[in-house]
Amino acid sequence: MRERLKTLLLLALLLCSLVLTGRLLFGVPPLETAAPPAYEKLTFGELRPPDRQILPTLRLGTQQLWPWSPGYDKAWESVRQLLSQSREAALERQEKPRVPEDGQHLLVQFPRPVPPELWGGLEQIKAQAVSAIYWQERDPAAIWYREERGDWLQVRSTALSAVGPAELGEVFAGAPSFQAADWQEWATLGLPLEGEILLPVTRPALSPRFVTHEELDINKLLRSIFLNLALVRRIEEQEGAVIYTDGQRGLRLFDHGEVEFSAPKSEPGLDEMALLPALRRTAQYLQLMGGWPEHLFVGEIVPEIGVVPGRGGETYQVAFFSVQHGIRLLGPEPPVRLRFSDRGVISYNRQVRILGDKAGQARPLISPLVAASSVRKALGDESNAPKLREVFPAYYVQNPVSKHAVSPPVWAFVFSDGRTAIVHGHSGSFLSWQQQ
Repeated sequence: MRERLKTLLLLALLLCSLVLTGRLLFGVPPLETAAPPAYEKLTFGELRPPDRQILPTLRLGTQQLWPWSPGYDKAWESVRQLLSQSREAALERQEKPRVPEDGQHLLVQFPRPVPPELWGGLEQIKAQAVSAIYWQERDPAAIWYREERGDWLQVRSTALSAVGPAELGEVFAGAPSFQAADWQEWATLGLPLEGEILLPVTRPALSPRFVTHEELDINKLLRSIFLNLALVRRIEEQEGAVIYTDGQRGLRLFDHGEVEFSAPKSEPGLDEMALLPALRRTAQYLQLMGGWPEHLFVGEIVPEIGVVPGRGGETYQVAFFSVQHGIRLLGPEPPVRLRFSDRGVISYNRQVRILGDKAGQARPLISPLVAASSVRKALGDESNAPKLREVFPAYYVQNPVSKHAVSPPVWAFVFSDGRTAIVHGHSGSFLSWQQQ
């Protein structure tokens, strides 16, 4: 009996030896043929579709709606229905349309040129990016489209003639009214205008507001970024920040709510990306890395071409801005900045501030012309003063690191060189320059 057991044991050892020797000689099965481990899919909020990421401003006569304005969705849907009336019409090149002295006119202006498929546009101009759309009551059968390079295309359709100003006026009911700034008045002040600048007819009455930072679920964020937390090291810095890294990517968390992420191996990209795939990736990355709050809007989305155009290496950089209580919230840095390629996120910075309760009584802002005098002084004796592109009321976060800050209402002056001047909306004192 004992001899039989020894024989069986020797046979088992021999078989094990043969199996192990075979694995050494012929290798293990390739990793890609193995069944992938099952990971929990963690996301923050809903995925925002591309057609809700880049939305135009809508202007009917002196009334204007922004994507965050009350009643915007209804008005934009009506405008899209108007545009659909000319879907089968012929297309031809025309000169820039003239603004009529009488009758209503509609201007749809995108913050950057977009492909028509983003808003359900025409098949005829599918290959063109459109920056603006124009329609006027005096010639209702025509719609003008401005291409990315500035040329105008016209579509004529008898179906458009049935659309009257009454229908559009109804969806714009309640929209705020604006008036064009007097270019001569501003030029006399030493601030020449670049194009038409709209100013509110009624100055807004605003009060300072308390500001807090966004509260993210850090454990959920870690599990959405790192697939295996057992491989992640935790490093505490003397300044109070905490770093999590697995050797290939790093997440840095600050106690004032700021989040930094970097993954250098995602750069450079391998393939080129059109705008629509880039927008889809933007939504996917935000959904995985903190979510896309309703008050965040795309401020800029800039493609960065690789060293050899057409051979990959392309990345996109996206910066966001925040609008709360119907007013933009400005600060030294955008609330979210994202850079990515087709290989994934390269860098990501997030510091979302939340406007809270009022910190004082609401008062009308000073005239933008009065505030502009402080900007003129801040410009000094610049021989080639930049032109003014935009003026709007906003809230301003002076110290984004502070946990308990108060945001004052301000006037923001955007110039052609990319700088934005910030002036206190009640005192008129100059606060700072911001660089885009």
